[in-house]
Amino acid sequence: MRGIFFRIVFAVWLFSTAHGLSAEVIASSQYQFAIDLPEGFVLSDTDGMGTAYEFTHLVLPVQTVLRLYENTRYTSAQSALTDAVYKLSGRAEVTSFAWRGSQAAITQFIIEPFPSRREYGWAIAVPIPAANSILVALAYTPEEASGTFDTILLSILDSVYTDRGSYFTAGPVTAFAYPPAGEQQIELAVNGMNVPTRIDSGDAEANQFVIDREFSILKLFFTTEALQPFLEDAYARYYRLIFRDGYGRIKQAAFDISVAFEAQLAADGAADETDRERAILTALLSWVQHMEYGRDLSASDFTPLPLTLQGAASDCDGRVLLLAALLTQMNFKTALFVSPEKGHALLGVQSDLPGFRFEVDGAEYLMCETIENVTPGLIPQNMSDPNMWIVVPF
Repeated sequence: MRGIFFRIVFAVWLFSTAHGLSAEVIASSQYQFAIDLPEGFVLSDTDGMGTAYEFTHLVLPVQTVLRLYENTRYTSAQSALTDAVYKLSGRAEVTSFAWRGSQAAITQFIIEPFPSRREYGWAIAVPIPAANSILVALAYTPEEASGTFDTILLSILDSVYTDRGSYFTAGPVTAFAYPPAGEQQIELAVNGMNVPTRIDSGDAEANQFVIDREFSILKLFFTTEALQPFLEDAYARYYRLIFRDGYGRIKQAAFDISVAFEAQLAADGAADETDRERAILTALLSWVQHMEYGRDLSASDFTPLPLTLQGAASDCDGRVLLLAALLTQMNFKTALFVSPEKGHALLGVQSDLPGFRFEVDGAEYLMCETIENVTPGLIPQNMSDPNMWIVVPF
């Protein structure tokens, strides 16, 4: 699996149930949305017109349904969702909430497609302004399995994207569960610079919600033998969704750090782009390398990005995601390299600076170690085998 960008367009399906291939990030060029389904889903039904799709999981008793409606049919996301659940003979109370500058809607429901069968699920409706349409997404499982698969249902719906900016902000489910709690002023000490900035006071708790939810799903791929062939891709999705949520929560801080760096570079007389890259990478890498190290092997072992930003004890993968978010704000292209075999993660940065690098899909990444106090491009020799790494570009 490579990247969070569109890999499959509804107009030309590149996988089929006959071959049992799984979905990645699935996108519609017609309606300009995407969804990052957990690995193992296949397309099981479609209306052939690009407005209705059903996905069935190859292993788990979970289904996902997507429906597209033009705005001329419904006046709001709430009315679209209410009607969609009603047509399934479902019972639900629909709630509106703000997401991506529009009113979205969410509901928990029970449907009874047959007298002896009850399905439990969650559903959302989100506007797609660029396509003048509304996406309704439903994820459900047999009612008796709801306790086991409730988190995966929420994760499915939280992985909806409706525009470029939605790849860098909280998903709709998390936005509903954790609305803004109030701005909090903080000051960061970034490699000798004091950087005043702000975050939302609920950001750490919200990011922890995503981390815990996605970790419970990743564990399911570990512990279910039939899911283990999908484990590498499950790792990648785990980090993509944490990065997506965390990036939006530290975006203001990333901007303020970037401004502080640019002012310092101007004062130091950085001559060219290479000087700029070297100064920023060296400074940011040194900053995280000197953070307190900490692991919690009894849980997800991942510190929320808003807390890592403020210097809370963290492990390698949390530091990599923090740096990836900051560097993305500064127009660097980055990737996380994670090795379950080594229990370690490295940062990859597309840069012409000298040092050890891996090539991925034609792009070269300068490798950076976030735990040991070394310069960009230096990693332990026993981690130089490219085959031991799962790559997650951002």
